[in-house]
Amino acid sequence: MRDYICSTIDARGLYPVFFQEHIREGRYADRRWALYDQANRTVYSNRKGSGTVSIKLFSQDFMSVLYYIRSRSLTPGDTFSVPCYVHGKNYDVFFRCGKRKEIDTKAGTFDCISVEPTLVGEGRNFSKKDKLILWLTDDDRHMPVYVKSKIKVGSVVGELIHYE
Repeated sequence: MRDYICSTIDARGLYPVFFQEHIREGRYADRRWALYDQANRTVYSNRKGSGTVSIKLFSQDFMSVLYYIRSRSLTPGDTFSVPCYVHGKNYDVFFRCGKRKEIDTKAGTFDCISVEPTLVGEGRNFSKKDKLILWLTDDDRHMPVYVKSKIKVGSVVGELIHYE
């Protein structure tokens, strides 16, 4: 599997302006893009069957939403939702802030808070039945340090190994 995913976001508003995916998974390959016109609440996409789709104001893609939630105050027990445009459709993605915990990584030990999104849609590897837990530092940066997920084809683990 060799996927390249890039989300270009507006630095002040923390919303996407352009999103692209270059997917190569075994014999399957695809290139998708989405141009966000937030002012007109529209996404223009090359995704098959999508074309032009109306969205909620400040809708996120599945990468930019990570930067957006990092800008929020996170407290255990809090829940919130974020409008997202994912795989040609609109969703309200719900997030639950879980417990605080010390997380050990190769980059060091961090005081963290867990954030668990309710996954949406039916992708090739992730689906709404799967579970994903993000561990973000429990400070103003909310730096992602660890992610763990069970998916259709096994599991995914990501760990921070270095930062500057």
